Order: sequence, then structure tokens, then C-alpha cells
Amino acid sequence: MFVIGLILFFIAVWILSQRQGVLSEIRGIKSVETSTIEELLDIGNSIKKELGSVGAFQEQVKVKGTIHSNKPITAELSKRSCVYARTQVLEKYEETYSEEGKGKTRQGSTTLTDNTLQINFQLEDSSRQISINPNGAEIEPKQVVNRQELNNNPSSQESNGKRILAYQYNEWILPLDEMVYVLGEIRDSEGELVIQKPLDNQSQFLITHQSEEQLLQEKQSKARKHNVRLIFVTLTIIGILVGLFDQNQSVVHDIRFMKTTRTYTVDELQKLPTVGRFKEQVEVYGTIESKNPIIAELSKRPSVYARTQLIEKYEETYSDDGETKTRQDSTTLADNTLQINFQLEDGTGQIQVNPNGAEIEAKQVVNHYKLNENPSTQNSKDKRILGYQSNEWILPLEQKIFVLGEIRDTEGELVIQKPLDNQSPFLITYKSKEQLLQEKQSQSRNQKIRIAVLLVCVICIFVGLGL
Repeated sequence: MFVIGLILFFIAVWILSQRQGVLSEIRGIKSVETSTIEELLDIGNSIKKELGSVGAFQEQVKVKGTIHSNKPITAELSKRSCVYARTQVLEKYEETYSEEGKGKTRQGSTTLTDNTLQINFQLEDSSRQISINPNGAEIEPKQVVNRQELNNNPSSQESNGKRILAYQYNEWILPLDEMVYVLGEIRDSEGELVIQKPLDNQSQFLITHQSEEQLLQEKQSKARKHNVRLIFVTLTIIGILVGLFDQNQSVVHDIRFMKTTRTYTVDELQKLPTVGRFKEQVEVYGTIESKNPIIAELSKRPSVYARTQLIEKYEETYSDDGETKTRQDSTTLADNTLQINFQLEDGTGQIQVNPNGAEIEAKQVVNHYKLNENPSTQNSKDKRILGYQSNEWILPLEQKIFVLGEIRDTEGELVIQKPLDNQSPFLITYKSKEQLLQEKQSQSRNQKIRIAVLLVCVICIFVGLGL
């Protein structure tokens, strides 16, 4: 959960940066007054006359007008005269691929062409004309082509399981006589007043077919969406924080129980009062005994608990955007657990333990990987078996263990079993109490560090939001 929380924090940082960028753009648009072209030319000429030098006039401006050009370009698909044209052709396809030995189908697309052409142009309002150099501008053109042409015979173009379904044609342009809104920097560095990309690389340079009002509405809507995403991500991180805190409280609860619970010998337990009304949380050390043990499947050792696992590791080929790739993965073929009631003996006597519901830490006695020496013989479509991983964990007879649980005499016999309150811990482990305490204390410390880190992350998000 902690790793997910960190990933979400970095996502939140990215959203914050996007949000700040949008808010900066909104401030930039609102902070600049709209001028007529005549006003800009008059200011530029008066400064030039006063200072007598080229390049003295430099200012962020906002202007509206229609596009003009004596030598326009012709858009490739629409054939319309314009000063900016972006033409895009996509190939849509369907392909078959293998996943875990099963044939599957998916659709995708490939960009065949995506070309952009643009030229300098004149912007004209009711008063005058001014030159625009669009290099480096954020351009919002009009889409004039959005057409899909189906491939009526896809099987004729099939290659490596890939069939061409259709072609998508798109085109966006800034046509002549189109009314546009321009926000940029006016300079006379070349002896002529030109609106172009700001030198500071911080101020905005926009050319759009939208009005200022539409542009502001769009950016304010984008900022609101970023706010919603931030709220969702932040609430998710807070939810993870609560989960981590609950986990830590559970570990602290176990530590407290282990420190406060008395350690008994079996003889002391058997001398406790009985007759069906007795229950108490206890700790006991002893060795495992059983007259009818189970036999562990792989190690063949007599045990009272055995978990056996078999994992198949494989390699498969698949198609991704028409390219053949290889990946390795694994599948769990078996994961079986067997356990029985047993006797715990400590030299002073024996007492029965019912392990149902216990948190069991068993010893791993099998960790074996068997390589498949001839994987091609087990080839299933595009899947090759590489080998098999065998694992086994057991609590064998005569193993010394530590048990923390509740002793009850509900059936006329003292049995250590799962506490009735479902809150107190029930542990059966081959580790000593000291080892277990060290592990849980280390686990609690690490959890507190994770909680502190995520808490700082949430505070950083709130600071970024200005809260």
C-alpha cells in the first residue's frame, strides 16, 4: 500500500504542475488588455522615433483579427488555402496474439503520416495589418477533415495475424479570412513590428480560432478537472494512510499482548481452574507431538501443518502493434494446505493445540526449481514451459515452537485455540518470542516511517493547493 501511496503522490505532483500551468495561463490571458492593431503600431512607431533605435519595443499583447496571406499554403486533404495545416493518416487494424497459451484478438492503430506546414501571415482588424510569426506558438486550428474509409477486403492485406480494417483521415487548418485570437510578444527586432514567441520562454504564445471568452472557459474547466483529480488522489492517499495506521495498530496490539501475556508451562496450565467457564490468553513453548501426523507431499516428513506449492514458469510470444515480442511469466498449478490438531509438550506435560484460524509461520523445507530441458516438446501455440518451482513449508514433529493463543475448556479438555473475541492474536511459529518481538517492533517502526512519509506527502499537496 505504501508504494501505491508514493506513486499516487507523484501523480498528484504531476497534476499539481499541470494545474499550476493552466492557472498561470489564465492569469496571463486576464493580465493583458486587448489592443487594436492600430494602437500597437502607433506605440511601436512612437517608441522607435523617441529612442531612434530598432528593438526597443517589446511587450506582451493580445489582439484579434482575420488571417491574410499573399502566398498561402494549400492543405493536402481539404485543398483549402491556409497558413497552417496539420494532416494525419491513421491505419486501423485487428490482430491476433497469444496470452497464456490462448489466442486473443485486439484492435489498434498506427500513424502512417502526421505532417504540419505553417507560414508567417498577416493579421488584420478593422484598422490595420500586423505580421505574425507562428513558430513556437500553441496553435488551436479548426478540424476540417474527419473521415474514415473502410477496407472492404481486409483479408487481402493480412500479414502475421494483422488485418487492415480502415484508414482514418484527419486535418486541422487555419484558413484564410478566419477570425483568430493571438496572445504573444510584439517586437521590432528586425525593423518591423511582429507578434512572435516571447524571448523569456515563460510567457504564453497562443494562436486560436476560439474567442477569449471560450478560451478562458475551456481553461477554467480544465483547472476544475485537475482539482477533482487532486481531491480524488489525495483522498485515496489518506485512505491508504488510514489503512497503514490500522495495520500498525494491529502490530502494536500484538506486541502489547506478547509483552503482557504470561508464559506458562504445560503443568501450570493443567492446574488452572476448569469446568467450562475458564478462558485466558497464554503463551507456551514446547515441541510438536502427534500420534497420527500428516505426511508432507514433497519432503515426505511427518508434520502437523504442510503447505505445498507448485508454480509453472513459462515463456510466450505475442504481437504488439504488429511486432513480435517475448515475455516470461508464471502460473500457480497447486497451492494446498493441510493441518491437524496436535499436542504441545514442554517436559512438564502435554496440552492440545487447535491451529484453525492461527497465523502460522512454518519452516520452508523445499525450494526447488526443475528446469524443463526440452521446452519445445510442451509447446502450446506460442507458449513454452521453462520449468517448475516447488515450495513446501511445514511444522514437523518434534519441532520446537512458540504458541500465543487462548486456552479454553469448553469441551472438558484444555485446548489452546483461536480467541473468541477475534481481536486477540493467535500465533504458532517456529521462532522464539524474542525473535518475534524484534520482528514486530521493526515492522512497527517501518510502518511509522511510511505513515510519516505519506503524511508529509499529503501536507505537500495541501500546500500546493494553497490550503
